Amino acid sequence: MGALRALVLRAPGINCDRETAQACRLVGFETELVHINQLIKSPEQLLEYHFLAIPGGFSYGDDLGAGTLLAKSCSCTWGSSSGNLSPRAAQSSVSVTASRYW
Repeated sequence: MGALRALVLRAPGINCDRETAQACRLVGFETELVHINQLIKSPEQLLEYHFLAIPGGFSYGDDLGAGTLLAKSCSCTWGSSSGNLSPRAAQSSVSVTASRYW
């Protein structure tokens, strides 16, 4: 088996994508930063990765409901792709929380 691959999502307002990518690299993932628009155009590319990271920040601006907009963008795109993403997603579940203390 080759190296594990991580996809770090980029979207408007997300401001921790580079730090998240570096953290993935430090634990051994081959890591790529991918903009959400690329995934909307071809959601099947998610199948090339073992880990999806959605970093924090102010997605789609610092407005009420901005996280909902990002979630809807993801679910509308990935939920409609002929069911090919579901079996892979069901294989594992990882939750990562990163915090910065100033």
